[in-house]
Amino acid sequence: FGRVGCYLNGCCYGHPTDLPWGVTFHPDSFAGLEFGNATIHPSQLYFALAGLVLFALTWFLRTRVAVPGVLFWTFLLLFAVARVPLDATRTYEAEAVLLRAGDLAVTESQVMSLAIALFSLIGAIWLLYLLDYNLSVVVFVGIIALGFGIGGWLGPFGALLHMLNHAVTKALMFFAAGS
Repeated sequence: FGRVGCYLNGCCYGHPTDLPWGVTFHPDSFAGLEFGNATIHPSQLYFALAGLVLFALTWFLRTRVAVPGVLFWTFLLLFAVARVPLDATRTYEAEAVLLRAGDLAVTESQVMSLAIALFSLIGAIWLLYLLDYNLSVVVFVGIIALGFGIGGWLGPFGALLHMLNHAVTKALMFFAAGS
């Protein structure tokens, strides 16, 4: 039921539209204060529908994906890819727009979604084609994802430190073993 509360509250709203399913919000809501009585995209409902469709797809695939972790990365990939065009219908504050070309605006959320999609694709491929599958790989990737997900400067720093420590330790172990 993601974003339904946002719709009821009138936050996380879309751009003005002439589409027949455009909505108007109460003049005292966030959307009403910015756009008045203009009809706007119900971006919150687009996101809610996308979440529902992704849930149904994930539920359908849950018994068909044999490798643990692949379903998670697949869901994350699909959500991130779905978010890019959906974000184009949403209104953001000027500080969140990284690039503007005419009516097209690229936001921080879209860039992060593309980065998450790439990371998810790598994670899914890694798990699918890893010959010696073991739980430590899932834990390793999970720690990295958690670190980058925390944000700030400390989260990515911890994730990068974990990757560096893991790479150096493995290299030294192989070197010491004579491999």
